[in-house]
Amino acid sequence: MKKVSPSFFKGIVFIRLSSLPLFQQEELMEWLPPTSMINISVGGNALEDCLLYTDYEYWFDNFYAESAIEMQEI
Repeated sequence: MKKVSPSFFKGIVFIRLSSLPLFQQEELMEWLPPTSMINISVGGNALEDCLLYTDYEYWFDNFYAESAIEMQEI
């Protein structure tokens, strides 16, 4: 269970939800407020499933990693 590496564009550090493993996508979407999603236009293409890396990192460290540890203890 590793964090995905961020992408960088014009000073924005982000991840695309579609780049996450399916289980992380589902768990993150349950936790994430819809207003946290951002759109980034790269070369005329709109990336609509983006999230600031800091938000992903916070969720991973404080929610996902802890729940994965708890599930291993069961």
